Amino acid sequence: MGGKRFRESLPSWLHVRDDEGEAATIANTAVIAFDNASARTAYSSPDVNEVGALILVDCTPPADLPIPSCPVLLVRGRQSEHVQHAEEVAEFERLEHGRIVELESCGNDPVTQCPEQLAETIRWFLSTLKT
Repeated sequence: MGGKRFRESLPSWLHVRDDEGEAATIANTAVIAFDNASARTAYSSPDVNEVGALILVDCTPPADLPIPSCPVLLVRGRQSEHVQHAEEVAEFERLEHGRIVELESCGNDPVTQCPEQLAETIRWFLSTLKT
């Protein structure tokens, strides 16, 4: 239910494709990873520096892979047990073009616990990339 509400909260001009085991691609502009496995898939892609942005939701960038040159948004629920604040900040400091957002009143699963807040955060981030 939350995943559907999240997708419905995104702007109508965004196209979402969600492949099992892979990161979701939004309008060929941003890649969203919802877990560490999909974050690793995105980071290890040969095309990672060709995308407009990476958005990591309640997961962290793989420390053993090169940092992409594209903008990266790190989103976590403030009460997340998966990703701690200090860990997120440490990863953020490695990024050349990174931003962090912590969603209030949200835990381990922003897609189901606060889909509208997550969608608004993604809309905001993507709007900052427009030139």
